[in-house]
Amino acid sequence: MTTLEAVLECIVSVAQPDRVVLFGSAARGTAGPHSDLDFLVIKRGITSRRQLAQTIYRALLGIRASAKAGKCMRPEGGGPGDPREWLRRARSNLARSSQGQVTPDMLFEDARFDTQQAGEKAFKALLVLRACKCLGRTPSAN
Repeated sequence: MTTLEAVLECIVSVAQPDRVVLFGSAARGTAGPHSDLDFLVIKRGITSRRQLAQTIYRALLGIRASAKAGKCMRPEGGGPGDPREWLRRARSNLARSSQGQVTPDMLFEDARFDTQQAGEKAFKALLVLRACKCLGRTPSAN
C-alpha cells in the first residue's frame, strides 16, 4: 500500500466523507521526495469542522512515508510526529526563500513557494505539538 493509499484509507475510515479531493503536486503528478499530500475533505452535516479536522489529523499521526515512497523526514528520531522536525524544515524553507533571486536561473515563484512552505510547516509543527498534548504525549527531547 502506498502512502497516498494509506492516508486516503485513514481519512475515509475516520471521517466517512462525502468526497475527498487530492490537490497540489501529488494530484499534478509532480510530487518530489519532500512533497506533502494535500486533501480537501468534504462532509455534509458536521457541527464542527475543527473537531473533524483534529480527528483526521490525530488518526494520521501514525502514518509514516514508506521507504518506497521516499521519506521526507530524518530517520533518526525526527519523524512526522515530532514538531521540532517540522520547525527544522520550516527554517530551511525560510532560509531558501530569504536568498531572493541570487542568479538569473532562480525563479521568483520558487522563492515564493518556499515562503509558503515555511509557513505551512511551522503550522504543522503547532498542530503536531497540540495533538501530542491532547493525546497525553509529549515529544522526546534529543
